[in-house]
Amino acid sequence: MSLMAGVGRQGEKWHELRTLLTPELMSKRTMDQFLPELHHVADDFVSQLRAERNAHGVVTAVDDIANRLGLESICELVLGRRLGFFNKDVGALASRLGSVIKEHFLASRDTYFGLPFWKLFPTRAYKQMVKSEEEYYEIISELVEAALREERNTCPVDGIQSVFASVLRIPDLDVREKKAAIIDFIAAGIQGTCNSLVFLLYLMAKHPDAQQRLYHELQGLGEVTADSLRGAAYLRACVHESYRLLPAAIAIARILEADMELSGHLLPAGTVVLCHTWLAGLEERNFPAAAQFRPERWLSADGRFHAAQTIPVVPFGYGKRMCPGKGFVDQEMRLLLAKLVQEFHIGFDGELGLQFEFFLSPVGPVSFTFTDRC
Repeated sequence: MSLMAGVGRQGEKWHELRTLLTPELMSKRTMDQFLPELHHVADDFVSQLRAERNAHGVVTAVDDIANRLGLESICELVLGRRLGFFNKDVGALASRLGSVIKEHFLASRDTYFGLPFWKLFPTRAYKQMVKSEEEYYEIISELVEAALREERNTCPVDGIQSVFASVLRIPDLDVREKKAAIIDFIAAGIQGTCNSLVFLLYLMAKHPDAQQRLYHELQGLGEVTADSLRGAAYLRACVHESYRLLPAAIAIARILEADMELSGHLLPAGTVVLCHTWLAGLEERNFPAAAQFRPERWLSADGRFHAAQTIPVVPFGYGKRMCPGKGFVDQEMRLLLAKLVQEFHIGFDGELGLQFEFFLSPVGPVSFTFTDRC
């Protein structure tokens, strides 16, 4: 059973599944209704950072805490239940889920981007990918079945429960495809949240002037609501600038549906085309002073965030194959950054190491300093 059996298929089958499976996850209504629950998860994340600080305000392995945050938030969104990843005694099932996701992305990287010997014989990476995929499917299936057995809403927000419940209610679709779609949502959401948050915190830590400007904007924000988060222009600009400099997804792959001429080269239908958006985001011809963290580049003269000019910064893809979790990750990044900057001065010593684990990832453990604001 492939994790890509759901939203990762191609052609007409993919379009059928995307049309059936993703409306709830992509809707603004669901994101707005989920915000109060996301507040609780974010508060738990801040509490976890406080609990793990040493006497100098340093928190080691923030990437691990961010991974637990991703697990907790995306599972609540999709499954409608908290799994307790911030608890001291994490359940065996929840703990194993985090490990399996890591194993699967590493094995996927080695099979997708290495020499394709797995097409001739089952390589070690291919065997690991199949093994982790099967275990991942079993864990999610057990979680889904447990939620159904409870016969009650595990979250007071109707929109949250409907994300996974609406998938399971779809007629004329095999239950394994429904569960595979849920698996796709959870896997991509966890990894994207964890890595994007570490990159965002790193860039903010290295630019205290941006932190201070954001702090002043947040002081006038009032209550943090979905509308106020959307209206916080500099907050949105900081998040978007981090996507440009350090995107978790560094490229977009597409299979051409029709012949195409590109830079004088004729590409036939069926050709795989890779658009390296990370490199495009670092090109001086696209962004003056491209190597510098400048959130204000995303602000218009009147101080508004101008999303219409964000291409080629498309960390969630573009067009009809855009990642359905875009709204969720965007909202979570804004909320977390707002809460953290309101609470702390964020610091980082040295330079952040990078590695490729199917997504662009930080080399862990990653340590930050969180100093209370007076």
